[in-house]
Amino acid sequence: MVFFFLMIRRPPRSTLDRSSAASDVYKRQVYKLEHGDLASALRTARQLAQDHARKPAALDALSRVLADGSLHWGLRQEAALDLGSMGGDVAGAALVAGLGDADQRIRRAVVVALGRLGGARGAAALEKAIEQDPSEEVGGAAAVALGTMQAPRADVVLQGLLERDARYYDVFRLAALQGLAELEDKSHVPTFARHIGPAFNQGLRLAAIDGWSRAAPQDPDLAAALKTLARDPDYTIRGAALDALGELHHAGDMEFLSEYAKAASDRNLQKLSLIHI
Repeated sequence: MVFFFLMIRRPPRSTLDRSSAASDVYKRQVYKLEHGDLASALRTARQLAQDHARKPAALDALSRVLADGSLHWGLRQEAALDLGSMGGDVAGAALVAGLGDADQRIRRAVVVALGRLGGARGAAALEKAIEQDPSEEVGGAAAVALGTMQAPRADVVLQGLLERDARYYDVFRLAALQGLAELEDKSHVPTFARHIGPAFNQGLRLAAIDGWSRAAPQDPDLAAALKTLARDPDYTIRGAALDALGELHHAGDMEFLSEYAKAASDRNLQKLSLIHI
């Protein structure tokens, strides 16, 4: 009689041990997120997003944290940002729900996270926040996020937002310029060029300098405008113009920067002139 034995090959014990240990670590992380002290929970939230981005339990745990109004706002904010980085339908649903939160700090984190998440659902939610959120800060952050994700309708929405007045410090126009800068589209150069002049506040002018520099760094009109702004009465504008001019790395601008440094009496402006030479 011949006997046949079924041989079952088991992984080495060390492999099983490592797998079990990893599972135990993951379970402890989920527990610490919901039951640990604030500092520990913040660290754990980031760790879950980095190491377990596709695990349903991690997504569910962070979604619960975001939705729990009894938890510290800083932890809920962290959960929102981590969900945006993790991506997926579960994260998207949790973030869209978060737009209805009573705390504007949470809603601001949610719109930033939606910009990271991307996709049509995120873009639609951001447009809704721009139009309907009662906080201008949240609406502005949503506008920048819309540009960051380079949504198909970002151009139209942000150009329209340039015409919208705000109660405080031109929040909407500033956000629109910052969002347009994220698109890095040379068709927006006229918009940026229009906002670099002294008729606008410093924040808008700085955003316009950055936007123009990113959209069309080879534009000869940009270098000429920056050289003019290097003589601007506003000290901060002068510094930003010098830095942007140096970042262009155009050989023809080096002589201007060198001569500017020689004539400048301010040491910080001298350094900004020379740092890119």
